[in-house]
Amino acid sequence: MKLLASVISVTEAGRLADVAALVDVKNPARGPLGAPDPALVREIRRALGPSAPLSAALGDLVPDRMETVELARQMAEAGATHVKAGLARVSFDQARATLRMVKNALDPRVAVIAAAYGDAEELGLFPPGQLPELALEAGIDGVMVDTCRKDGRSLFDHQKPETVGEIISRARALGLQTALAGALGEAHLPSLGELSPDWAGFRTALTANGDRAREGVDRMRALALSGMLAAARATASARRA
Repeated sequence: MKLLASVISVTEAGRLADVAALVDVKNPARGPLGAPDPALVREIRRALGPSAPLSAALGDLVPDRMETVELARQMAEAGATHVKAGLARVSFDQARATLRMVKNALDPRVAVIAAAYGDAEELGLFPPGQLPELALEAGIDGVMVDTCRKDGRSLFDHQKPETVGEIISRARALGLQTALAGALGEAHLPSLGELSPDWAGFRTALTANGDRAREGVDRMRALALSGMLAAARATASARRA
């Protein structure tokens, strides 16, 4: 379980270049998984160097049309090693078809991640419980469970840890990459340690001002959180042994 840190600028990315296992670029003003400008992704790639993992959000998937596919191409050309599409008001069949087009349009080394929302049931969105099977049928690389409404409530305010754990376990059994996010903080470290996704995603908890939409990621907070993630995973592993 490693630190996925969401950033909104080259400055923020530079602060976390040697701290985060995966730097994730998004634009919170455009939604929970708001797509940044590809030009920003390109600038961050130059700042991080050629080999660092770099994720770019694509916004919510646009079904049966080419907008998401074309944006994914632009992000990959700008240097993204991972692209992440949100699943909101889209059916399973629509999501499968569009994600398959995204994957087929990119270099196979670019990982395609589908993200569903933990608060989907109350909002009438794509159910996160369908993520593992969707990813398998679409031929993509991984899944993420996040939150849609950024109102201070965390993923675990909407989903029980055991429910999220069942999704993670099924995805892992299928050989998929896994990630969790959604207003996560220190209080959630024990649950994250038990669930042990490949990545745990943070933004607000990394900022000095507590405002996810404004620049303010703090390097020392990220260092501390990265260490606490490693400790939480070790503790959970020891308990299971």
